[in-house]
Amino acid sequence: MNQPTSSQPSQSDADLIAEVLEQTQEAAATPAEPSEPAVELSASNVDIQALQSELEQTKEQAAAHWDKAVRIRA
Repeated sequence: MNQPTSSQPSQSDADLIAEVLEQTQEAAATPAEPSEPAVELSASNVDIQALQSELEQTKEQAAAHWDKAVRIRA
């Protein structure tokens, strides 16, 4: 039986990618529950460094989730 190489994703890999993409799009479309009351943003009350740090953490978490999903299917 021919096994697909890493450069040739199998149908199950394509299905997993499609599923993860769908879940990601659904999550992005779902409004998050605010953990704090809404505040009006202005230059004086926005901590850009904290937002950049949070963004980096979110990117790292997303990459870790993706890696985990790929390992589960492997």
